[in-house]
Parts: sequence; C-alpha cells; structure tokens
Amino acid sequence: MAEEGTKHPKKSARQRIANKTRQIIHVLYNSGNINKAGLAYLRQSKSLNSPKAMMVLPDMMRFMDVAMMSRNGEPTRAEVAIFTAVRLYAFHQQSKDVSVYGPVNNDDPEEPLGKQTFTVLRELRKNQKTRPALDGRVQQILGATNIASVNNSLNQLIRIIKSADLSIPIDYGLLARDLFDFQMSYEQANRVRLRWGQQYFKNIVDDQTDNNEGEK
Repeated sequence: MAEEGTKHPKKSARQRIANKTRQIIHVLYNSGNINKAGLAYLRQSKSLNSPKAMMVLPDMMRFMDVAMMSRNGEPTRAEVAIFTAVRLYAFHQQSKDVSVYGPVNNDDPEEPLGKQTFTVLRELRKNQKTRPALDGRVQQILGATNIASVNNSLNQLIRIIKSADLSIPIDYGLLARDLFDFQMSYEQANRVRLRWGQQYFKNIVDDQTDNNEGEK
C-alpha cells in the first residue's frame, strides 16, 4: 500500500479535494436546515480573498488539510478549486429546499444520486430549440485556457441549469476535482476539457436520431 501511495500521490490529493468539498456542502445544507446566510456570502464573493468570503471561512477551513492552505495569502490551487465549486453550489441551491448536490457514487439511501455537471447539461441539450445557444456556451468553456475564464463560464452554465429547474443533483465534489486538475498543467487542462466535452456531446448522433423519430 505504501508503494501505491508513493506512486500515485496526486490521485489521493484529488480525492481529498472532492471529499472536502462534499463535507463543506453537507455543513452548509445541514440536513435541510440550510445556512442561507452562508450561501448568500458565497454568492457575493468573487474569490476566497473577498471580505464576504471571510464569513464562511470557518466552515471551509475546518475541513481542509494544512497542505491545501495558503501560506502567503494567495489562494492555492486546492483552495481555488474547492471555493469555486462550493460557490457554484451556492448559486444552484438558492431558493431551493431539496439538495442540489448528490454524489455520482452513492451508498447512502438518504442522499440523492447525482451526476457530473456536463452530463446534466447534456440533458438540457436534448431541447433542440435551445441547443445551439447552449452548445455555444459549452464550446466557450471548452476553449478556455485559464481558470478565471472557466469559473465565469461555469457560473453561467450553473445558472442555466438552475433556471431549467432540473431535479438532477450535481456532484460538486467531482467538479472541484476537475477544477484542481485544470490548474495543474496545460496537459491536465486539456484532459479536463476533453472529459467535459465527452460528457456533454456523448452519443450526439443517437440523441438526434431519437429526437427526429419523436417528431415523426
């Protein structure tokens, strides 16, 4: 086991980031007794350095490993990834009583089963009237080369999901993991973009065939 830990150190770091994100979201949701003030502070914070973000910092820091935390006031890649994912969750959860978070792999019968962000967007893509506009927004994020652009695009996409009122929870832990990967290197960013594109455009031919047959 020691050899595996040495051989794949980044894998465990990625999993920890996903787990920490889930823990923070669970505290904010609080079994339905939602911390609405905390979610509002997150929505009003553009970065972890924002004054409003300081109001929810205790809930975030209590779960984060020391190695994830900044030592000079500049947010680390892990902090950026976790904060961004939790902030997106705050936008999605606004004015909703049922949790919009759900893990993809779930053994807890009391917690809803979720999907990855771009898999949920793929559900919206089935609407041919809105497909071109949605495709354009997704292609925009797939062409993004920096984390700031990715974050802005994700904010718009989550708002679209929220307005569509889909009852499909999103695994924000896995989204945080992807955002962490994106910041690691150019090659890692390419892999994340490819993964998102595959989730969104998967079986596009089958979808079009199904829709055409439905129109007949």
